[in-house]
Amino acid sequence: MEEKYSNPILVTQLKQLEAELKAATFYDPQAKEKNHLTTVEATCRAQGMSEVKYTILLVLHKGEEYVGYTEVSFRLEKANEKLFLDFEGSGVVCCSSNGVEMPAKEVFGKRRIQLPAKYQNPGVNTVRIVFKNKYASNGEGLHHFLDPEDKQEYIYSHLEPFYANKIFPCFDQPNLKATFKLLTISPSAWTVIANEAEKLSLPLSDASASLKQLHVPASMIVKELVEEKYQFREFAVTPTISTYLFACIAGPYDCFVSSRKPGEGFPPMRLFMRKSLKKFAEPYAEEFFRVTECGIKFYEEISGFPFPFSKYDQIYCPEFNMGAMENDGAVTYTEVYLFKDKPSFERFRRFNETILHELAHMWFGNLVTMNWWNDLWLNESFATFIANLCMSKASGLERYNPVWTSFYKNKGWAYNLDQQPTTHPITAKIDNIEDVENLFDSITYRKGASTVKQLYYLISHETFCEGLKEYFKAHQWKNTCLLYTSPSPRDRTRSRMPSSACKKKKKKKTKNKQKK
Repeated sequence: MEEKYSNPILVTQLKQLEAELKAATFYDPQAKEKNHLTTVEATCRAQGMSEVKYTILLVLHKGEEYVGYTEVSFRLEKANEKLFLDFEGSGVVCCSSNGVEMPAKEVFGKRRIQLPAKYQNPGVNTVRIVFKNKYASNGEGLHHFLDPEDKQEYIYSHLEPFYANKIFPCFDQPNLKATFKLLTISPSAWTVIANEAEKLSLPLSDASASLKQLHVPASMIVKELVEEKYQFREFAVTPTISTYLFACIAGPYDCFVSSRKPGEGFPPMRLFMRKSLKKFAEPYAEEFFRVTECGIKFYEEISGFPFPFSKYDQIYCPEFNMGAMENDGAVTYTEVYLFKDKPSFERFRRFNETILHELAHMWFGNLVTMNWWNDLWLNESFATFIANLCMSKASGLERYNPVWTSFYKNKGWAYNLDQQPTTHPITAKIDNIEDVENLFDSITYRKGASTVKQLYYLISHETFCEGLKEYFKAHQWKNTCLLYTSPSPRDRTRSRMPSSACKKKKKKKTKNKQKK
């Protein structure tokens, strides 16, 4: 602790509080051991659980570490002896279940926080956890970046497929959808972006009423309270979303704001980037918003469902591992798309395809989400095809045609990959969460999109859109899957028919046998 407070008694108290927090933290002794969530474990955990809700407080310090608080409530039909939260964080300060303290040494280990049956209740349960963590440097979890040009610090989250638990304790699987209420404490000069709009912003010294509602140790926030340079922010509660779609982006980001006014049929839109790179974003900001608006109109029309979220932010992030990520209402992009030189037409067209791809996910993947990662194609194959369909049909995007020529060229990646020993079905078998990484490839994206394209032309545009409207109406804010059986090694992706249909099919086969 720096000796920068004039009151020596206060300095002593602050040192003592920080020492107490450090002493109280239990660090996972088996954190380096692999302990991947399996399909069986995820299936068992989801059974009998519903109404999951998170309240998350992140105290975003400058530097290398942050502290946080998670309150998760959920309903259980009955006690589950094998229930646990995923958490690959630095350490647990304290935790409780239904008001009963759980010793961290007893429940925290191997990247999990166990919730033994003795701490559970039939019905609603509430678990509270205070934790410490380090910012990531590999782009997984809550990534920290120091701008070499102006020495400003930037933070952003990236959680797909299994990185939400690298930030806070959670049930980190797509079919345990939940509502999220995010609270942050951060330097007042920072902008904080989340899935939903900012609801409240106060100097931390004025936020005592809000913080009293949380069971947070004073040692988490006293340093910022004294400095009076930190801001408390509360964001609106999200709809029911998956953990991998949670977002928190913070730092001295600059932005452009869409000129659209409320009531014009579009959500509030902003485009964020580092201050030092704003000059490179400016020439393309208006086109960024225009393409997004064209996409929103088209997707609303074919889905029969309005844009699902209250706002739509898009953020360029430094050292971003992927091309982009479809976080609900807060899409993140690699800075590779911040063109420092005038891009070629094809390069710019592909960037706008990416914009429309991520926007398509607001419906295909976010509003309706795959049940488990074996059905990743329900997200990516559809978003890839729908983005290209949008570019080919949406009013205002004519300049980016012909689209299908480029679509055909990109199929070459999938053809090549499909000939390798590592090929896999579009709907793949997943044993554990580690297998998911292998699915983010051209087979899932390009081969899957080509399959959807064939279906589209087979049944017609009108019939395809009618099916989409029924799909979103029936499954909004829920999970879906392509069920399949494996009667033989040759047939691993045969659609499973409803039981009544299976009976009819079985009878038909019997009749055929009799005829023979």
